[in-house]
This record gives sequence, C-alpha cells and structure tokens, in this order.
Amino acid sequence: MFLFKDKIKKRGQFWYIDLLIALFVVIVIAILFVKGITDIVDREKDVNDLLSEGIDISNNIMSKGLLSSTWCSGNDGRIGFVQDSKIVNTNFNDFKTLVQTTGNSCSNPSSGSIDGYTKSRILLGIKSQYVIYMQNKDGDIIGNPGSKVFGYDIGVSNPTNIGDILNAIDQNIGPDNKVNIFRYAFYDTDPVDGKGELIRIGITVWKK
Repeated sequence: MFLFKDKIKKRGQFWYIDLLIALFVVIVIAILFVKGITDIVDREKDVNDLLSEGIDISNNIMSKGLLSSTWCSGNDGRIGFVQDSKIVNTNFNDFKTLVQTTGNSCSNPSSGSIDGYTKSRILLGIKSQYVIYMQNKDGDIIGNPGSKVFGYDIGVSNPTNIGDILNAIDQNIGPDNKVNIFRYAFYDTDPVDGKGELIRIGITVWKK
C-alpha cells in the first residue's frame, strides 16, 4: 500500500518537473520570438530612415544648389550641383572642397566651427553618414586617386568600382544597415564639345 503511494508520489513529481521544463521551453521560445520580431521592426525602421535621408541627399544634389561659394564660411545655402540634368562644375568643385575641408575650418550655424563634412550634413539636413561617388558607363569610379569618394572617410582612396566602396564601408565601419541610391546626370570633363557623358551618381548612406 505504502509502496503504491510512493510510486504515485514519484510519478507526480516527474510530471511536475516535466511541466516546469515545458513551461521554461515555452517561455524561452516566446522571448526569442518577441526579440526576433522587435529586431525585424527596428531594422525595418532603420532602413526606412536611411532610405528617407538618402532620397533627401539625392534630391538636394540633383538641384543647382544655392550660395555654393559660402557653403563652408556662411550659415546659409543649399548643397546641389546639377542643373538641367548636367553637373555644374563650379558647384561640384565647391562641394568637393567643402567635404575635403578638415579641422574646424567651417562655420557652425549653432556656434563655433566644424569640419567641412560635418557642415555638409547640416546643409543637407541629415543625421546619417554618407558618401557620394560617380561611375562611368562601364561601372568604373570616376576621378583621380584621393578624389573619387566624397563625404565620410571610409579608408579607401582609389576604388575602381562600387564593390571596393561597399567593402570598405563594411570592413572599416561595419554598419548594421546601409542604403544605396543612384541618380543619373551628364558630366562634362571636356570643355571643347560642351556635351558631357552620362554618368551614374551613387549615394551610400548608413548610421554608425
């Protein structure tokens, strides 16, 4: 009789332990599921934010811009270097000079002084980091070594294609997400004919 009761008691203990283990497994799965959903939602929000700022950058640079000569020294102006689907060389050169200006050499609309790249982000109205580059019809990056990628210093001075740029961003910065946006314009590097070649303007945006 007592032996029978002991067996029932032990069996009940086993069932209780099994129930606790099952509940623990269910709770862990629920936590992982919620975390997974949260990560997906957060990642989607980050990508949407990057896409929005990338579009803002592209819309700005595809305009002629305002007061390009005072982008660094002044507190007004709007970055842009394309008019009638053609790159305006004067404004483009002013943009390159701005983002390549190091040290606290540009005026800060709030107070004090800042570097040119930070000033460009203020003029563009963005919080993300960015680079801008250009490709010819063969996909090669246009420009001289050291003057091919404009914006954040990604640690590569002479990329030959977009893969070199994206790999440098991944390896040297390692952002969780990044977005690429492309626009097209004519770029005239030969002042003789005044026509120019169709090139692709690439914009890559990310957050640290």
